[in-house]
Amino acid sequence: MESEAPPPSQLLRRLIDFDTELSLRLYTIAHPILPYSLLKSLEISGDGRLFFPVVVSLLLTTTAATVFLIDLLLAAVLDLALIGLLKHLIRRPRPVYNQNMFLSFSVDHWSFPSGHSSRVFFIATMFYLSSDLVQRSLIEAGYGSYSGQFVHIVGAWAVITSGSRVLLGRHFVLDVVAGACLGVLEGIFSFQIFNYGNLMSFIHERIPIATKLTLIKRLTVWVGIKMEGNNVQEVRDALMSIRGRGRRDRGISTYAAACYHIWKTRNCLFHRKEKPDVKMCFNHITSHLSTFWGRKSRSK
Repeated sequence: MESEAPPPSQLLRRLIDFDTELSLRLYTIAHPILPYSLLKSLEISGDGRLFFPVVVSLLLTTTAATVFLIDLLLAAVLDLALIGLLKHLIRRPRPVYNQNMFLSFSVDHWSFPSGHSSRVFFIATMFYLSSDLVQRSLIEAGYGSYSGQFVHIVGAWAVITSGSRVLLGRHFVLDVVAGACLGVLEGIFSFQIFNYGNLMSFIHERIPIATKLTLIKRLTVWVGIKMEGNNVQEVRDALMSIRGRGRRDRGISTYAAACYHIWKTRNCLFHRKEKPDVKMCFNHITSHLSTFWGRKSRSK
């Protein structure tokens, strides 16, 4: 007589025990061999605190891949929401040997799934799905010699960075596998559905103009800044000068360049002395998008 399958709780317990033992063994083997600086560098390369400034910096200094960069930001927001929700619901503790880890949010105390793995894999997935656009952008930027291999390099980076999470003691193996699978699904979903084109279509077709103006007005009040909308051409010229200056700043570290461009753009767009004309602000934003990013305005 064949033995019956154990209850699901026992199966899950066995799986967790096996995962814990395997992760500890991998960590024990790699810990004295791989330098901590290498693993830490991989951790930083997949950190959201580096990802967002890098993407924003590129977004403000180039027009070749503007839509792709916006899609990356949208996917990153989706990833943060899903990872935070899953960590909060599942609440699996991190390995007991995890040391010297900086926690950005309260949910970072929990281990499942790996946020680094999901992030690097949605990036790699979107690079793969947009490989033609990525290659054209690299060629236009003067990096044509790397265009053919760049997508493969990003994919290899995603795999190595995810594996380093176990070797560094941050996560268990199942955390990384689940995060990688989630990242691939996020990349596909963002590429097909949750992207810039569909979002703009939804905003233009479904949201009334009065609602748009109300949202902009409340946003400016909430942030505590006032927009100057009296001279649109002057603001546009200032933004164009930032765009040109950004190409000369490539020698500066990407993180510093991002902070610089964000600060300069804010100074050009906002003014604290006058009450903003909300309708003028909205017209300026749409006009700026159509000229500065090379997009055609869509009229209702």
